[in-house]
Amino acid sequence: MRVGVGGMRRRRPRGGRRPKHLGVTRIKADVSMRQVAENRILQRYPNLNLLGSYFVYKDGRHHWFEIILADPSHPRIIQDKEIKGRISVAA
Repeated sequence: MRVGVGGMRRRRPRGGRRPKHLGVTRIKADVSMRQVAENRILQRYPNLNLLGSYFVYKDGRHHWFEIILADPSHPRIIQDKEIKGRISVAA
């Protein structure tokens, strides 16, 4: 999953004040890029469950994460006790 890199910015206030106190830059996101990628994938594939994710690559514009999903209704997943246990704990 590809997630765009970039700092969060607020709209610049119209009233006059010192540039230091504008509060436009240095705003941090509440969730990590990895969590953003996981949430986007879970919204895109609502019938699948998240098993895990890990960082793959980073360039100047994007962070790349590998996200592992499992289909809980697939017969092979139902037979596998280890994955079945991980899905039931995560869900």
